[in-house]
Amino acid sequence: MVSNYKRKTNQGSWSEENLNMAIYECRNGTKISTAASLYNIPFTTLYRRLKSGRNDKLLGRFRPIFSITHEKELVEYLKEMDAVFYGLTRYDFKNLVYSYAKLNNIQYPNSWDKNKSAGNDWLACFLKRNPSIVLRTPEPTSVARARGFNRPQVERFFSLLDEQYQKYNIDATRVYNMDETGISTTTNKPPKILSVCGKKQVGIISSAERGKLTTVICCCNAAGSFIPPFFIFARERMQERLLDNAPPGSKGYCSSSGWTNGDIFLIWLKFFVEVVRPTPDKKIILVLDNHESHKYYPALKYASDNNIVFVSFAPHTTHKIQPLDVSVFGPIKRFYEQEINIFQKNYSGRIINQYDVAKIFSPAYLKGATPHNAVSGFKCTGIWPFNPSIFGDEEFAPASVTDRPLENSVVTPTSEVNEVPSPKANNLESDLVHTLDTYQLETMVATTSSTPQQQPIKNCTKVSPTDIRPIPKIDVMKMSTRKRKTQRAEVLTTTPVKNIQLEKMKNAERKVINTVAKRPTRKSVRKSLNFESTKKKASEDSTQYFCPICSEKYICGPGGKPVENWIQCYICEKWYHEDCTSYLGKGHFVCDFCEDTNDSS
Repeated sequence: MVSNYKRKTNQGSWSEENLNMAIYECRNGTKISTAASLYNIPFTTLYRRLKSGRNDKLLGRFRPIFSITHEKELVEYLKEMDAVFYGLTRYDFKNLVYSYAKLNNIQYPNSWDKNKSAGNDWLACFLKRNPSIVLRTPEPTSVARARGFNRPQVERFFSLLDEQYQKYNIDATRVYNMDETGISTTTNKPPKILSVCGKKQVGIISSAERGKLTTVICCCNAAGSFIPPFFIFARERMQERLLDNAPPGSKGYCSSSGWTNGDIFLIWLKFFVEVVRPTPDKKIILVLDNHESHKYYPALKYASDNNIVFVSFAPHTTHKIQPLDVSVFGPIKRFYEQEINIFQKNYSGRIINQYDVAKIFSPAYLKGATPHNAVSGFKCTGIWPFNPSIFGDEEFAPASVTDRPLENSVVTPTSEVNEVPSPKANNLESDLVHTLDTYQLETMVATTSSTPQQQPIKNCTKVSPTDIRPIPKIDVMKMSTRKRKTQRAEVLTTTPVKNIQLEKMKNAERKVINTVAKRPTRKSVRKSLNFESTKKKASEDSTQYFCPICSEKYICGPGGKPVENWIQCYICEKWYHEDCTSYLGKGHFVCDFCEDTNDSS
């Protein structure tokens, strides 16, 4: 194989630069033997090159298929496709190279015509000649994240943040970031172990097939200080021994699902105020995502009354712009997996329960929640020191596939940001990936195949890789099925936003009251021994569920039926108001939390 060939001699170890210098010396009167000895070039080689006038270095009978210009164009195309998250596989790239050579009348081996693609040997040599291109395993990224992290949205967030910095004269000790993360009672990504070579399946003991979720709220500032973690256990009653051996100062609470909601966020906010103690002269800025529980009106009012300013990130941007996601949660999760592995080896056969979570999480938190990680997270996201231009054009390249503009969907508490109109995508046969028309490509190949083969084109290209496989464009308007208004970065503690949330809360309460009043009482003559117990159980369970979006309780009406339409997520089995979701009534319903979890995993 050409790609595996190893030279057996040292012939031709000289460079073209030395050859040119030796030829120059000989033409200026130096003897051939003297120049050959001076530049380590064989005498016969130098004599033959002087006689023929050639100064290139071509050894053997093999010649490159593409010129340096052509390979450079292919490399640039690969980089451009990778920048917009549409990188090519080995199979796609070999097919592209074959079409590229065919359409440009470049001579190639006859074996390429058999599979209609370039050979594996050529690809291996191409990667050796271009070390900047390597084969990598990509991380799946949703379209929502790709189009969410765009320049107008990010610039708006930094503009709002800069206004608050200037208004309250903020320093590093008064800029905080909070976020929730989920930990399980079983391992999700076990560490690598030493095993037997050639073994088909390598296993490791796990506590259970599916663990129980516990949510942890973490918070830190730009100076590297951390607020003690806040645990949310998926149970009904809180017990003190759940926090045995937890990190010092930790607090805990319980919810039926293990997720946070508006009431729990308000409880954490009171805990945050007790630790930080903001004053009117030294207000605190808390940057957080725009989850619905963070916009709970009582929490917004409590924050305003206690000198805390909420600045929310733009949706689908936290994976790059939130300090905890960038540099803190990753180490903590990695150390947590290691601690679970150690626990299972020390206590063989024992199932990890909720009383062990805090004890296992504590050493992982103390190792991962370090001042260095916190400071690094704020620095590399541009939040502190303030650097709004920290993200270059390559970071926004995936959003250029959709060119999503900044939409005015909610009330703006500060000055408006100039909107950038999005160009319409060219509608071809597919709305997602625009490729060259099949008939057109076949016609071009047939035309070139009927003409005699020509020498490789060195300085110009008839058909570029972009002509064969254009960069995809996505029509966002056709893909969007959301009923809710598009969100963006906001200062949540301003009066306009609080008024909107207050009106939402009043409308929800009014809707529940009207629905209960209008629903007729159910007259049933069914006589069953278990009917009364079933109805009683349903009424008891109704107080245990909260809508994770609006944080309203599950209210049971007459006859044990809910007063509003509720739907259950197919993955996490959490219950939601149907009006709070974007469900269209077709297929399984999957909530936004599970979609975000699948996107980031």
